[in-house]
Amino acid sequence: MAKAEYQANGQEGLDQLLAALDGGFEGAGTALLDEPSALTKVVLARRSDVKFSGKLDPLALLHALQERDPRSYQIYLQLPDGMCFLGSTPEQLYARSGSHVASEAVAATRPRGPAGDVEKDFWYALDLLRCPKDHVEFTLVRDFVRDSLLEVCSQVKLDTEKSVLKQAAVQHLYGRLSGTLKSSADDAQLLAALHPTPAVCGRPRGAAKDLLASQEIFDRGFYSGPFGWLSGCAAEFVVAIRSALIHADPQMPWGSLQTRHRESSKANGNGSNNGSNSGSVKGNGSATAAAMHTISLYAGVGIVKGSIPEAEWQELELKARQFQVLLQPLPPLPASPNINLLSTRALVEELCRLGVNTFAVAPGSRSSALTLAVAMHPRARVMTCIDERSLGFWALGHARATGLPAAVITSSGTAVANLLPAVVEASQSNIPMLLITADRPSEMRDTGANQTIDQVKIFGGYTRWAIDVPPPDHVVPVRGLLTSADAAVRFATGTPAGPVHINCQFREPLAPAAADWPHSLLKGMKQWLSSNAPFSSHIKQASPSSMLAGSPGMTHLIPTLRSAERGLLVVAELTSPQDVMAALNISKALGWPVVADALSGLRVGMTEAASREHVILHHFDQVLLEKAAWPALKPDVVLQLGNHLVSKRVMQFLEWSALDEEDLAPMAWIHADASSKRLDEKYLVSQRVQMPLAHLAHLLSQDVSKDEFGHQAKQYRQLLDALNDVAHHEIDAWLSHEQHLSEPFVARSISEQLPSGNGLFIGNSMPVRDMDMYATWQRQCSNAQTSTSHAPARVQNSSSKPCQGVLDVSVGVAVGSNRGASGIDGVLSTAAGFAAGLKRPTTLVVGDVSFLHDINGLNMLRTGDLQAALTVVLVNNGGGGIFSFLPIADSLPPDIFTPLWATPQNVDLAGMCRAQGIAHQRVGSLEELSPALQSAWALHRHSVVEVITGRDSNVDQHRQLQAAVQQAVRHAMRLLTTSTPGSLGSTTCPCPMSVSSATWQRYTLPLQKPLTTGTTAHGRHGLMLQLVLKQGNHCFHGVGEVAPLPGLHTESIEQAEQQLSLVCHAVKGVEVPFALSMMQGRISSWIKHKVGLDPANLYPSVRCGLEGALLTTLAQAHNIPLAKLLHGQDAPLPSTSAHLAQPPDAVLVNGLLDWCDTIEACTQEALDMVAQGYSALKIKVGRQEDPLRDAAVLVAVRQAVGPGVVLRADANRKWSLNQAVAFGHAVKAAGLQYIEEPVQDTRDLAAFFGQTHIPMALDETLDEAFSGQGLFRYSSALGPEQRLQQQIAELGHGAVVALVAKPGMIGGFERAMSLSHWAASQGIKVIISSAFESSLGLAQYACLSHAVNELHLRPSQPSTSSVTRSQDKTSPVYMHCLTALTAHGLATESWFKHSPESDLVRLHGTERLAISLETAHSVLSMACSVYTAKSDSENVSMYSHKLDDAQLRLPAIVFQPASIPCHLSRHCAVKTSSGQYNFHFHEMHPADSPFHTVLTDSQLPSGDGSAHAASSASDGQQQQQLGNPKSAVEKPVCVFLHGFLGSGDDWLPIMQSLAMTHQCFALDLPGHGRSKVDSQGSETFEFEAAAIAVMAALTAILPGSSREVVLLGYSLGARLALYLSSHFGDRFKMVVSISGSAGIAGAKEASSRLNRDTALAATIDAEGLAAFVDSWYSQPMWSTLCRHPKFHIVLGQRQGADIHSGGEAPALRGMSSGSQPLVKDLLSKATHRLAFITGSEDIKFVRLARHLANSVNLKVLGTQSGTTEPDMHKLCQASVTTNFVGNTTHACTACVFEVGECGHAVHIERPEALLQVLMLLLSDLGNEV
Repeated sequence: MAKAEYQANGQEGLDQLLAALDGGFEGAGTALLDEPSALTKVVLARRSDVKFSGKLDPLALLHALQERDPRSYQIYLQLPDGMCFLGSTPEQLYARSGSHVASEAVAATRPRGPAGDVEKDFWYALDLLRCPKDHVEFTLVRDFVRDSLLEVCSQVKLDTEKSVLKQAAVQHLYGRLSGTLKSSADDAQLLAALHPTPAVCGRPRGAAKDLLASQEIFDRGFYSGPFGWLSGCAAEFVVAIRSALIHADPQMPWGSLQTRHRESSKANGNGSNNGSNSGSVKGNGSATAAAMHTISLYAGVGIVKGSIPEAEWQELELKARQFQVLLQPLPPLPASPNINLLSTRALVEELCRLGVNTFAVAPGSRSSALTLAVAMHPRARVMTCIDERSLGFWALGHARATGLPAAVITSSGTAVANLLPAVVEASQSNIPMLLITADRPSEMRDTGANQTIDQVKIFGGYTRWAIDVPPPDHVVPVRGLLTSADAAVRFATGTPAGPVHINCQFREPLAPAAADWPHSLLKGMKQWLSSNAPFSSHIKQASPSSMLAGSPGMTHLIPTLRSAERGLLVVAELTSPQDVMAALNISKALGWPVVADALSGLRVGMTEAASREHVILHHFDQVLLEKAAWPALKPDVVLQLGNHLVSKRVMQFLEWSALDEEDLAPMAWIHADASSKRLDEKYLVSQRVQMPLAHLAHLLSQDVSKDEFGHQAKQYRQLLDALNDVAHHEIDAWLSHEQHLSEPFVARSISEQLPSGNGLFIGNSMPVRDMDMYATWQRQCSNAQTSTSHAPARVQNSSSKPCQGVLDVSVGVAVGSNRGASGIDGVLSTAAGFAAGLKRPTTLVVGDVSFLHDINGLNMLRTGDLQAALTVVLVNNGGGGIFSFLPIADSLPPDIFTPLWATPQNVDLAGMCRAQGIAHQRVGSLEELSPALQSAWALHRHSVVEVITGRDSNVDQHRQLQAAVQQAVRHAMRLLTTSTPGSLGSTTCPCPMSVSSATWQRYTLPLQKPLTTGTTAHGRHGLMLQLVLKQGNHCFHGVGEVAPLPGLHTESIEQAEQQLSLVCHAVKGVEVPFALSMMQGRISSWIKHKVGLDPANLYPSVRCGLEGALLTTLAQAHNIPLAKLLHGQDAPLPSTSAHLAQPPDAVLVNGLLDWCDTIEACTQEALDMVAQGYSALKIKVGRQEDPLRDAAVLVAVRQAVGPGVVLRADANRKWSLNQAVAFGHAVKAAGLQYIEEPVQDTRDLAAFFGQTHIPMALDETLDEAFSGQGLFRYSSALGPEQRLQQQIAELGHGAVVALVAKPGMIGGFERAMSLSHWAASQGIKVIISSAFESSLGLAQYACLSHAVNELHLRPSQPSTSSVTRSQDKTSPVYMHCLTALTAHGLATESWFKHSPESDLVRLHGTERLAISLETAHSVLSMACSVYTAKSDSENVSMYSHKLDDAQLRLPAIVFQPASIPCHLSRHCAVKTSSGQYNFHFHEMHPADSPFHTVLTDSQLPSGDGSAHAASSASDGQQQQQLGNPKSAVEKPVCVFLHGFLGSGDDWLPIMQSLAMTHQCFALDLPGHGRSKVDSQGSETFEFEAAAIAVMAALTAILPGSSREVVLLGYSLGARLALYLSSHFGDRFKMVVSISGSAGIAGAKEASSRLNRDTALAATIDAEGLAAFVDSWYSQPMWSTLCRHPKFHIVLGQRQGADIHSGGEAPALRGMSSGSQPLVKDLLSKATHRLAFITGSEDIKFVRLARHLANSVNLKVLGTQSGTTEPDMHKLCQASVTTNFVGNTTHACTACVFEVGECGHAVHIERPEALLQVLMLLLSDLGNEV
């Protein structure tokens, strides 16, 4: 069966067969395991002592081990006594990333098959899998690892039960396990549980150790010990098996080895070593070199029942062979059997010494001597291939990655000619290449001899140097060949680099047959034979910077650059990492915007932070689609780095800029490159700078400063950056709405998801163009994942977001492409070489035709299973897709164009991959792409991901996407235009606007009738948000409405106001981009990346109000109505009025009819509404017990109003399926357009439609999709549109015709527009509906509705739903239905008391009710003017007058003041036995809380002393005394304690929100903020002294014991809070610890931490606070805080002297966690509530919090059965937000909350999430009985 599988499916078939095998002997294995025995396994080790003399470089030996077996872990330890320990081990002990732990079981061994013999290799693996003894041994190890993990981990699972792990020379049985580290466990416990494993010791562990101690006669030393690394968030350890100890001799350098091995320490025999050896591993000492030295080799085998001694000994020999091969002496060079081998061995040795140790060898007879010389050299890395063409390209890719040539060895004849395509590409791309071709001797040329062609200079001018080497003879010394090799490498790597050809003639004998040769040929080589140095050294002259700076060209260059007002840095293809870093440094020096080519190294793989820091324009090519914008984008100086540019459009723009004859000052085009080649395809380069880019970067860093460039340069940079963002968001939006797999989507997905550190190779034709147009920065994910496959680096982070301890990289991934000649040939082979050279996993993106053109390249993958994995993303569009973009495609009929240009292929690509043993996946949809990529990258082996696209649709998709981007850029430019709308005219730079003010007011709308939501309130309550944006001296005002509706919204008005307070605080001072109004994700991005809040965690009503205020403000700033701002089009579309009779300047509305007392009353009200002008009515149903009665109402209404009025029904999920179906059958005569939400269970929607065929609209389902609630809670990983798409697809075609979107429910305007884009692509209408907002909200929604209408009526979008398309399009009913689909649910004014003249909804156009855009604009303008007057006027009566006038347009709104808390800044002096403390603190309390005077001396809780308090008013308020609110039912007082370096100011945003309902205090701790300590003795700042002082201050501030207190602390404050909780617990109702600990367990660890903090305090004294703060926040624990947009504010506060007392150093010494008493045990006795809050990425404190909670709780609710690890529960509605452990009821003493996407500083990084947690805790506390 195995052979048949191999013959049918190749190597992949064998791999699949092995994976399917289960061993077939489970019964026998189990029997062996179950037999009672004291010892089931023991591992016996062998030490072999090897004698050597001369020189040895241990690091070179380690490097050789790595090259021979890249899949192993290499370890090295230099010992103080001169010895060193090194090894190459396959066994990972464990890897940890965060709390995720992975471990492996490795046991049993077989050799690998001969190179290329996959069938023999398979039989070895099959024997390994089927052997009962090996199964027993492996199972013992695997089960031990599982049991050990269960001690320290929860949720342990077996990822890989049993498979084969293939190393270079051996293969093992392999299993992989994973688990989640328990909160109480750490790395030390992991090590103790897992080590030693049965793979190095035995089982049971104790019995095996006892046996080894008594029987093993040597000390293992480091052998079998754990080696690894650890950091705060990750760790990785391996087991040091297959290792060596190199003993030191104080009299000798490291020596050349003479090897033999012996058991234990018995030595016998020695040898000699003359002449040239390995070049790097061993030196070339003479035979008389010095004394003998020793290297000890270690290996071991597992002995179980059934082991055979001979077989175990063979296994030991096999494992030790990796060292023996490298340590075996080579035959000395003078001992070469013939002159051919003498010459080739010398040539290979010299190349290795020059760094060229990679050889690409094609088999052949004439090249035998060369091939044998390579095979004999221990440091030579060999790649073989039967196809010389592929081999040449492989060498090209390898050299591109390494910068050094790989030597290509071929036989004579056409084998040489096959190298030409690779040589051409190398020459054009300046890539070094060394071609060593064997040839017949010259006397056989032109004689007709077989396989003899003219090979001399066969590559013509494409080589940098070529030499025809005569056959080795007795005349020319060998040193001549050495100098030729030296020259060849010098020319290949010179400037410009390129191919070099050494044509070597050989005479017989070609085999290593003995033939005498004169030793005089070695004359002059004595020194070379005894050293490791090349025969000739090459010294390059480096131009000193001072010389370069003074050259005539540079004196012209520097002023040109300095004078630039609109400088543009263009970075083309760069082929070396040195050039990439130099380009980045040039960017830093100039500060210019950067147009980075896809091959520059500054695009793919760049993080967003680095892209924004250096102004990398990822989409400048797409910005240039709008040619009318070119004048505004024109630079005055261009500095181009590198050679080829992919983008034709960028080159055209540069050409246009340089040729602009109307500009009197032509653009200066400067091209810098180290090469002297002519690189000026447009003949427009004005200055050519020939020097290494690193030199140029150094010069510019000295002579040019970006600070020199003035205001115009800054404006130009801002303009290009803003337009790049416009294109970026538009591409994202278009691709997110596209339903079919597209090639732009493939390119963008790869650029976003490519793992950090991987390489990327891009094929020519469409792949490289798509990558250049659509590649963007890496997407950031919060959680690092541990790879589940076996690879040298198993702890891998697939996201670009670094975890703690991992530094951001400022450049992109290593990238390559064959752009020298831009051919489609050899791409696969080049990519394989590129991956091998990088020694990192690499992804190739290639088209199907190019893939087939180089199908032999699969051979390079088949024979390279130990090479770095190459993932081939094969974009299969069925032919040459690029030709469809050319004009000829439209000029020829398909029957000519298709076969001659498109060249469609019908090839089984999967079968081709299978035959070569290459894993293959096929991707046919959007959803399949990302999982396929992740799966392929996780394989860590070569694989192909075939992505199926359409050649014809590909053209349409590109054109549609580019049209969308062009329109967006045009819209953005129009927003910047200062002249009349519609022309670009003169443009201004996007001068930054920032939020200067954010305030709000409460309002009430008196009701005229009850709302349909059933609320019984007498008024509709809401909040009116007012924003002021400032731009220079100009201010712009806007308003937004926050109006959560009881019975509809989940948040209350009180909760919304608390969050709104936080939002207002957060947005102040934040810059607002000019293009924010274009939405498409821009507002969400702004909230997250500029404001610093998670938009997903904002209440929908709050987010809607914020967006409304932003948009109205921006409309005022751009001086255009809101409707036009949202519309974004040049002009109303013709179809708007002509086809549908839709008023172009108004929005139709439908009437809302609730149930009346009788059918007749309902019918009459419907008639009245139609008479008023409504052409569409929505009737509420489900209000009666009998659905047939509702149906009767609708039938009656239809009969009354006739067919000209469209009827909609809204059931609000009131019915069961049977009731809904009954209604549906009964209502058919009414001709419903649709019914909203007919059934209680959304899973019944499909059944309802299937039985009634009544179209449906989704309302509540839509709300749930955006909130992730209801059925959608199980698909929170999907976006809202994806959730809806999934749901609608399940309902069937035509079931859903409309989506009813309430902006206040789904989260605002941006989400509504995003939904509309998606719905338009589905042929589904979006109806904007009110949630009973005020006229201001309705006016904004009317503008939004207009934009939605226009979006749905664009020609490129479907204009009707699938259901309406199926109706008779000539009937009046159809036309009315179509019109009504554009009527929105905004007619809710009638529910409020108002005057008729203030109505928004009026008769318009054809006597239909609508909201005029002019009226809406008038309402918004009036509202803005009201708040403008409020903010600008100092006269309150003037404001009141304006407000009265405005109420003509803001009917019946009753405004109340916002519940802004009173804020007081105070001091409180306390005296304790440790000193005198003068505490500063903030107090906030609800604005309406009465206070009375309280002045009293308070008794201290312990010690002697007294306390008194004084206060000072804050923010202009009158001074008040300390006091307590006079209320019957008092809420708990909240007291906040800050962290180290902070102050009470840190808590002000949170306090202002909570103080609406609770009295709040925030203290400055001793040594911090404005608090003072009179005594500077060290005891004053000791932890316990500070804690007692804080308690004394709290007693003074809150006298008496009647007040319930909630104590909240962060970090240092949390440690103090937990101490106070354990000692004064009766004073607190609840204690909340945020990122805090209860002390350090263990005296040694505590002392170490105290010493560390003492040393840090000394740096404050020595260097000052500012320098210390910079160093402090460079620690890994602050990595997430440093990425927060508000970090610069935090840093400024910490470094500022205005709020620092100067006591930070003594506070750090005294209050170190090392001196903190451990209070964990005391906390377990607490009677009050405890809550622990941490950031999910703060791994250390997550574990601490869970451990503390578990130790406090007698019973943790919500735990899994059989474990002590708490479950994780969802808390908030956001996708990644706050999680908690345990529960929050008083039945549980402690609970843990983990706030997602943040680290240590939760209150700064995620204040909105922390506020929700605190509100929940306080609410729950108030609910306790």
